[in-house]
Amino acid sequence: MTDADANASVQIYRGMAGLEQLRVSWQTLARRVPDKRFFHLYEWHRCYLDALEKDQDAAYFLAYLNGGELEAVCPLFLRTRKYCGLRVSCLETATHSHISLNDILCVKKDGAPDYVRAFVQFLSSQTEIRWDIVDFSRVLQDSRVYLSLHTGWHAASIIRAVDQCDYLPLGDYDSFLEKISDNFRNSLRKARNKLNSYPEVKFIASREAPDLQSSFLKFLELEASGWKGASGTNSAINQNAQLRQFYECLLQDGFCEVGLLLVSDVPIAGTFSIHLGDTYYILKIAYNEAYSRAAPGNMLLERLMQHYSASEDVRTINLVSGAEWHRRWKPQQLEVFDCRLFNRSLNGLLVFACFKSKSLIRPIYQSLRRLLMRDGAADSATGKA
Repeated sequence: MTDADANASVQIYRGMAGLEQLRVSWQTLARRVPDKRFFHLYEWHRCYLDALEKDQDAAYFLAYLNGGELEAVCPLFLRTRKYCGLRVSCLETATHSHISLNDILCVKKDGAPDYVRAFVQFLSSQTEIRWDIVDFSRVLQDSRVYLSLHTGWHAASIIRAVDQCDYLPLGDYDSFLEKISDNFRNSLRKARNKLNSYPEVKFIASREAPDLQSSFLKFLELEASGWKGASGTNSAINQNAQLRQFYECLLQDGFCEVGLLLVSDVPIAGTFSIHLGDTYYILKIAYNEAYSRAAPGNMLLERLMQHYSASEDVRTINLVSGAEWHRRWKPQQLEVFDCRLFNRSLNGLLVFACFKSKSLIRPIYQSLRRLLMRDGAADSATGKA
């Protein structure tokens, strides 16, 4: 892509109708991108829009077309937010507790800076959408968005690290075990021995109907039986009709797998995952708390690693988040960032100035606070009033 692309243009497609207009070209584009991830897929966005988005007309899909062919697509949602006491119009990526990562999709990763710039320049010149901030939340350090914006070409932007995304490269499993701590290796051995003391231990991985649907129902029941169920946080998928609709929608698209660890045909741990390319993304994990002494979550992850280490299908298990329990597995990590771009509107510039001042003042405040705490501790030690 170059500035000389005379036949290139950016067009807006809005809501579910707009998404459906892009379906064939989006799917064709995705097939051309070898390193695509699950959140780049048309199917992912369709399921989100259909099941989890309360205002489908808030969805704007920016399409970069070159000679009529789709080369990049940028999904955004128009929201009203309050920052620094001001009500501002934000174009933002999908925000939901079950939407963990975002990005744009473009035909060439090394062309990402040009595509992102083209989208922002288009938004700055068009009049259909009034906006103050573009908020690309939860993008990976190797995402198209971050690769573009971290170069600093947009002066009024703020990039902030917010999380990590852990992943486990697969290879020989015994060699992997040598890399983890002795304590965790011993914990896995004890859990393995406890698990093997139960009758009829079995691991299954379901990707095709009808087994996939049957395993999914077992996973839902398993997740709701624990602390996420009605007697706990009430956050299990089965406790929310929209969440269940979202995951059932994903099941229809051929990318999903449900893994179950069973004892006498009773699930004691399960995962809901997406298998795309050579990567296995674990979106959800659940376990039966009655079997906690056998560390069922860790035992299921071990079975998954052993299963896919022996195949050519999967080279990486991506844990999608940076949860604390991952640490013992010594995962590799990608940083996750929030990237905000501010328009030259009055509210956009005011909020940008507000955020920048906070980022400058925060280190000074933290240094003063540490100094005061240190002086306070010294006074207490010497008995000063």
